[in-house]
Amino acid sequence: MTVLTLRSVTGLVRRETVADLERITARRGELDTLAGELAKQLQEVQAEREELIVAERVLNRLGLDALARGKLEPLRAKMTRLADRGRLHKRGDGRFTARL
Repeated sequence: MTVLTLRSVTGLVRRETVADLERITARRGELDTLAGELAKQLQEVQAEREELIVAERVLNRLGLDALARGKLEPLRAKMTRLADRGRLHKRGDGRFTARL
């Protein structure tokens, strides 16, 4: 039979507490990293959403069916031609903006 003294129990509690704190700190670090990655992904999604809004406006102005979302390549080609003619500005990242 093992006899536990106050000193041995206190030592066990301290070791468990330190181990718990280390696990909590490590998990907080993981969650902070994940939060940063998710914030970056959210910004990318919002930027793409804004790009789609611009594309939809262009579709409407050109009289094309905005519901035909599977036909974006012809739209991109048409937008590239408009950029070549100076009507739109094609940015380095492949997005289009209105020429001012």
